[in-house]
Amino acid sequence: QQGMTFWHDYLEGMPRGLSLPYDRAIGVTNTRLAGNYSVSLSNEVKRGLYDLIGHIGGSMYTLAVGVLKLALAHYTNERDIVIGTVVSGREHPQVEKTLGFFANTMLLRTSLDFSDSTKALLKKVNHSVLNAQQHQQIPFDDVVRNLPFVSENLHSIFQVMFLYEKSAKHNYNWEQLDIERNPVICQQAK
Repeated sequence: QQGMTFWHDYLEGMPRGLSLPYDRAIGVTNTRLAGNYSVSLSNEVKRGLYDLIGHIGGSMYTLAVGVLKLALAHYTNERDIVIGTVVSGREHPQVEKTLGFFANTMLLRTSLDFSDSTKALLKKVNHSVLNAQQHQQIPFDDVVRNLPFVSENLHSIFQVMFLYEKSAKHNYNWEQLDIERNPVICQQAK
């Protein structure tokens, strides 16, 4: 019950979607077309970013969420930004070594103020991420089903999904089996 109370308070009054600029009209039929964008950073840039987030007690994940939210605020001219992300769903030690897919969708909401300093903005994002993660055990379907202010006809609760993946720099070679990372280009939302 405490988790549902958090989500109710956290999401109450949330915007009904982002006013994203589109390059063409959105049709009545949802095509589920999607895309992805990957970024690689030099070691010098990474060191500077780790320095920055070290001052707020955040992580590269927090920084990346903050940059995305700042870009969304810029392109939509909105300040209350809600995005979706995926969490592992393995916050209990008894399921850490269990085989299976335990992922859960979680919402991250932040109210941005462009007059804030970079550190203040990142602190807000970090606070939002940590609060949401403390209540990630509530299944996303339950959160949506139990929020009275979520409209039945709303296309989706969020329009932007954020995924963060640390990239492995090496390929694996086990005897006669070579494994290498190849990017997957997903052009359909699922």
